[in-house]
Amino acid sequence: MEQIFERHEILDNNTLIKAANIYLSMSGHKSKRVYLCIGYPYRGDSLGPFVGSLIEDYFKDNENIDVIGTIENPVTAKNIKDIISKIDKYKEIVCIDAAYGICGSDYVKFVDMGIKPRLALGDNIERVGDISLVGAISSLDGYNKQLVEDQAVFISHTIIKAEQLRGEN
Repeated sequence: MEQIFERHEILDNNTLIKAANIYLSMSGHKSKRVYLCIGYPYRGDSLGPFVGSLIEDYFKDNENIDVIGTIENPVTAKNIKDIISKIDKYKEIVCIDAAYGICGSDYVKFVDMGIKPRLALGDNIERVGDISLVGAISSLDGYNKQLVEDQAVFISHTIIKAEQLRGEN
């Protein structure tokens, strides 16, 4: 299953509940989750660490949720294999990452499978995770800080709303 939210949709607050419910429909039945926020904390590849930093404080006291990858402590190609090897196999892994230059427009995509980090750069890192939340950016040429921030806020608010809805059930 895959759901794409175009740029104009991520700026619409009415889309948040829809996105949270779609994310929940992809989520498995594991009670514990890891939000693995992948990327470098600079330029366009900062989406993952930015989302991690936005949700880290919200979930700091939740023993069922781990947030790995923030602006201060990023998950990058250099450390991802080591980090993944330490994640409890009984936890659902939700990957947050950016995708550059492989799409024709800017959007956020939710997919019910993991991702292959750094695929666009030709790296052969194994697929990671159970669900992926990806911010697609159409151009490698220019860094659009506002787009990255909009995508990060949308993804982080979707995660928080989904966890709130999950707690109500």
